[in-house]
Amino acid sequence: MQSTETNDIIRDENDELELVIYSVLGDRPDQQDCFGYKLDKGKCLCVVSDGMGGLDHGRDASDLCVAEFLHAFRPVEDFSVEEELLEPIRSADEKISALVDEKGEHLNAGCTVVGAMICKGQLNWASVGDSRAYLFRGGKYARLTKDQNYKTYLDESLRAGVISEEVYVDQSRFSEALINYVGMGMVRRSGFIDSNLESLPLRSGDVLMIMSDGVYKLLADDEINQCVINVPNIVNMAQTMEMKMVSAARTHNIQRDNTSLAVIRIK
Repeated sequence: MQSTETNDIIRDENDELELVIYSVLGDRPDQQDCFGYKLDKGKCLCVVSDGMGGLDHGRDASDLCVAEFLHAFRPVEDFSVEEELLEPIRSADEKISALVDEKGEHLNAGCTVVGAMICKGQLNWASVGDSRAYLFRGGKYARLTKDQNYKTYLDESLRAGVISEEVYVDQSRFSEALINYVGMGMVRRSGFIDSNLESLPLRSGDVLMIMSDGVYKLLADDEINQCVINVPNIVNMAQTMEMKMVSAARTHNIQRDNTSLAVIRIK
């Protein structure tokens, strides 16, 4: 299934897991997020892609990116990280970078993406940009993905002693700028896809979340973790997070971005 519809809430399950996907327009005039999933016996693919609002045709880019993942999905016995997670990103990057309008002019479209595959109890993921994946287990959590934005570059440069504190503070105003996204046309050459090298074994009760930046820019990691701890039902969990995002936006007078959240609980 693939969708960019506003205020979608989808629930599905198989013998191994249950899944909820929730998507909200926010205060934007149009929905540039797109999500998709495929669920089979012993296997689940879930993808969230965020069309870049500062570029034209972000929705076209996110639609195309999710479609590449869904098209590459294989039966459980033929699972391939390379062909089902990495190659869809490379292919989408090339196709999006080549998009043109009716006059033949380059669209300058782009998107971020995070895709997660659970196959026979093992998790693999791949991402480009600043959409995120988290794993919650036993009251603790880990962010699996690495934001590919200027803040990450500044943080690493400061730790390595390449830049000073003064430069870090001065340049932090550009921290949200992406240094990599799908549609640049460089992913295949650069190999700049964030992914796990070894499959991660999952346990009963584990919760996996993948999300666009509209979620974590309103809710801190610890707040999300408290929702996981205190709200066992994942439908209610997603709804609770949405209520908290609405409250945070009102309290801080923030214009809400498009928001897409997928929650997967291992049975």
